[in-house]
Amino acid sequence: MSAEAIGRANPQAHIAMTENRESARTHKSESAADNQAIAAPVPQPTEEEVRKSAEFVSEAVSRLNRGIRFEIDDSTHIIITKVIDKNTNERLRQIP
Repeated sequence: MSAEAIGRANPQAHIAMTENRESARTHKSESAADNQAIAAPVPQPTEEEVRKSAEFVSEAVSRLNRGIRFEIDDSTHIIITKVIDKNTNERLRQIP
């Protein structure tokens, strides 16, 4: 039985089917918008923003009697983060 025939035979069923179709169309549209937001490229921070963030983290860590160092590995060019005990200058942790 077609949707039109159902509508003629039972108007309430026709209304429910139409509402379900509209709901599915709206949901599909929202999902597409969500996917576009997820796929949008994230802008890279500027050097100044990175420097300010590093200073902020360093100040917060210093309150815990710890120091933090950010270095760039010469061979891999990966940023290395080291947590240092201020009293002993011992490296407590290194990431990565």
